Amino acid sequence: MPTLYRSGNAGGPRLDNVRPQDLVMDNGKVSTTAGGMSTFDYILNDWKTKSQLKNVWVLPGEAELTALNLVAIHDNDPQGHWSIRPKVAMATDEFKVKLAELNGKCTKRPLTAEEEASFKKEKGKRTIEDLFAALERRGFEDLLTRFVRPGFGERVPHISRYDSYPYVARRSDMFAELPRSELDARDLDGGEWY
Repeated sequence: MPTLYRSGNAGGPRLDNVRPQDLVMDNGKVSTTAGGMSTFDYILNDWKTKSQLKNVWVLPGEAELTALNLVAIHDNDPQGHWSIRPKVAMATDEFKVKLAELNGKCTKRPLTAEEEASFKKEKGKRTIEDLFAALERRGFEDLLTRFVRPGFGERVPHISRYDSYPYVARRSDMFAELPRSELDARDLDGGEWY
């Protein structure tokens, strides 16, 4: 078996998160010939967002499955897909227990330097307070007292030197929480807004 990958969450690969559609039952037991828990022999493109990629788990090729009465089958549907199934017929609860043990053999895949670099922009998201601070530094103090978020039904008076109300309104609800200690004021003045 090659090294296998599974997208889980921060706590683990969740191999034991068995859904009805994952299993094929045969006389009340989990089938040894169909279904199973999905893993892949490569990292899927769908996982390449930071929220997913930071939660990719690795099952090493040398992981001992037979002691758990499990087997990894290369069904290649879709390409690179491997299903982890029981080696012998077993009840669903027993299968879940075996999969929970298999979770312990997995390790979290660290992000590569390239992946970390590609996600740097996401770290640059600012709060609305940071937007106001940047506007004040740029000389738009009057906007700070007149700005209204969308949906409040109040019109914003025109300020002669400022013409990006729709942009600010759209972005005001989209800034992520970021501690002020992580902000660089120079970047706020010259950096890219998300």
